[in-house]
Amino acid sequence: MFKKKIGLLFLTGFLCLAGVPIGPEVMAMLEIQGLLAYALPDKEHTALDRVYGYAGEDVKTTIQKYISENFVQNFWGSPDILDYRFTNEALLGLFFDDNFTHIDMIAASMGFMYNGAVAEKAEVLTGGQTLFVPTDSGWDFWRWHVDGPLYKWADFDEVARPGDPLISQDGSVVYTTFETEMSRIRDLAQALYCGPTNLVEWYFPVRKMVDMMAAITDYGAASYGLNCLYPSKVPDLPQIAFVGGEGLLGSTDDVIPGANHMDPMFISANTTGFKPNPVIGPLLDFVENNLN
Repeated sequence: MFKKKIGLLFLTGFLCLAGVPIGPEVMAMLEIQGLLAYALPDKEHTALDRVYGYAGEDVKTTIQKYISENFVQNFWGSPDILDYRFTNEALLGLFFDDNFTHIDMIAASMGFMYNGAVAEKAEVLTGGQTLFVPTDSGWDFWRWHVDGPLYKWADFDEVARPGDPLISQDGSVVYTTFETEMSRIRDLAQALYCGPTNLVEWYFPVRKMVDMMAAITDYGAASYGLNCLYPSKVPDLPQIAFVGGEGLLGSTDDVIPGANHMDPMFISANTTGFKPNPVIGPLLDFVENNLN
């Protein structure tokens, strides 16, 4: 049983380093949210209202960190996620977008939240990153609880233009820039629920590294799902790597500027007039050169 779970344990270890207790319930929640964001992107999200009371502590702890502006809010759990109003798409953006998520391994550059106030999160919750959090839950000292604004999502090609960044009204805070937005949130939403479960477990480079390590050991047998026939040839397999300049590996010699960890999979492929896709051309060349 331990051998079969090697990939999940590897991923969980990385995410726990980020201060987030990721378990199967959290992963299932992300898939459900992907389906809702794809099918009903502009509809106000209500699913959490019905199930949050039954959710495990890892779900609540993970979500609370997302919507806490500072340590006090995170510690006391107030306001919580149910105090805010989001469209299905905006809630998905809160979980995955690089301007909001503190989990680098799932970050993508998909746009920005709008229609409600946001603020910079305290550094103690971000590990030194510049991240933002919605702040208008609809109540304050004088109004204990009223309906706040419905937070919506502006896609990657709707938030900034070259030389014209998205900034706060007083000009003191830069939210995002044209150069650092590139992936369509709808594509990520679809990938979350279509195909084999689970995107955050299988479809990024950590999964590949785990499989390659397993393939050259006894875990490469068919009984473990890999069925590797020539383990000695695994190190010689052709490979191509696309590294996000703002991703986990940081700055290297071969990067996509402004991209995060998930962006190489989701950089928009049909808006090349707006922003060229740096992945498709090299990927097609790689396939053509390694067919034989």
